[in-house]
Amino acid sequence: MLIIYPAMIGKAKPLCAIMGNPIFNCLAKITYAIYMLHLVVFYWYMSTTLQGLEYSIILLIARAVDVFAITIAVALIMTLLFESPVINMEKYLFRKRYD
Repeated sequence: MLIIYPAMIGKAKPLCAIMGNPIFNCLAKITYAIYMLHLVVFYWYMSTTLQGLEYSIILLIARAVDVFAITIAVALIMTLLFESPVINMEKYLFRKRYD
């Protein structure tokens, strides 16, 4: 809240310049897809794991890294295959026409 409010009223111009960067726009789309897909990937990964649940800290960290890497890959693919084309099509269909 302390960061967003000054940016909303126009008092944080450097912050607005940084957050207006296209890299942050792409990062926002991917992180939202990660948020939406993480639980699905986690359940899929745990259901396909043939090993029993062992309580080794190394194994738990390895599984967490596996799930996170798979989630990032799936989120990137879903963003590129579905979200970006739909946004482009929406821009094309609903653009203002000056005839």
